[in-house]
Amino acid sequence: MASIEEDENDRHVDLAPGLLFTAYMREKAALRQLLRTRTRDTSVADDLVQDLWFRVRKVAGSKPVRNPGAFLRTIARNLATDWMRRENMIASMAGAPEQADDVPCGRPSAFDERVSEEAVAFLMRVIEEIPPRRRQAFLLHRFEGLTIAETSQRMGTSAETVERQVAQALSYCQARLLECGWTL
Repeated sequence: MASIEEDENDRHVDLAPGLLFTAYMREKAALRQLLRTRTRDTSVADDLVQDLWFRVRKVAGSKPVRNPGAFLRTIARNLATDWMRRENMIASMAGAPEQADDVPCGRPSAFDERVSEEAVAFLMRVIEEIPPRRRQAFLLHRFEGLTIAETSQRMGTSAETVERQVAQALSYCQARLLECGWTL
């Protein structure tokens, strides 16, 4: 399975069901902990870990993924965010049941989903434009969630270098998004 260190070789991991299952099983405890931290509820975290597996199975084999662990954590964070939004909406509606018909559906429109997909695809292309070491620092810190110190240790470089590389990568992404008309 490819990892972020193999980034310079431009390798991707095909999310075949077997590889995906292996990555999921390897990351399952960490994913459950991430979801438990975000939701502050063990039973909700367990439900979301199962939901994560069902969502991931839908995309198995459909597209290459550079880092399965980061891919799984991103889906987990998105599931937790969706759950929190749903809970907030339910809590806000609890006091005013007569207004429940006026609350818009929590699901984005087909147009919004398409725009989001295009934005993610564009951002992934922009990230690919970043020089390899800078991209590695950026992905480890921003997508893997490693601290600057952990990233510098993993990359064998100083924390100052990692900070600079992450800042430069972020600035580059922001500039390219604005340049192409995406709002931040």
